[in-house]
Amino acid sequence: MKKLFASLALAAAVAPVWAATQTVTLAVPG
Repeated sequence: MKKLFASLALAAAVAPVWAATQTVTLAVPG
């Protein structure tokens, strides 16, 4: 159960960073 919670916490931490990276990548011309 702790491993599941750790995975959820990691996903919650990484998701916004990944989304921001994708947005910046798409925003850069070329």
